[in-house]
Amino acid sequence: MLSLPLVAAAPMLAAACAQREPTQTPASASVRVQRRLLAPCCWNQTLDIHESELATALRAEISDRVRRGESADAVERDMVERYGERVRATPRARDPLAGIAVAVAAGSALIGAVLLARGRKIAASQPQVEGTVDARAESYDERIERELRELDP
Repeated sequence: MLSLPLVAAAPMLAAACAQREPTQTPASASVRVQRRLLAPCCWNQTLDIHESELATALRAEISDRVRRGESADAVERDMVERYGERVRATPRARDPLAGIAVAVAAGSALIGAVLLARGRKIAASQPQVEGTVDARAESYDERIERELRELDP
């Protein structure tokens, strides 16, 4: 039913997750790395905006390494090895299949919501029969009222 579009979209989603960023200039690659890493002196701001001696030195190192031909990913990996995973401003991208798993989970939730709404609609359209919870509650109310009247002198 609704799962067919999800199955059809899965290869496109996997391809989108696996796509790499377009070729960048050394300056833009350097800035990309600086935006992805926190300043290890305080862990509050990314390297591209933080003003400290360490952040300034790391920006210069990153720019120099990228300008010499080292890939932005390699520079970022080196910084993570040096300062630990905490230096990443955003979590590292995981397996592209994770995106597919999220899409499948969202599709399943949507299907469940549709089926739940459909079930409630069917239940609401059925007439209530004698002896249901509402009828019993009403009879209990009447019984309590009668017993209270009997207790009053």
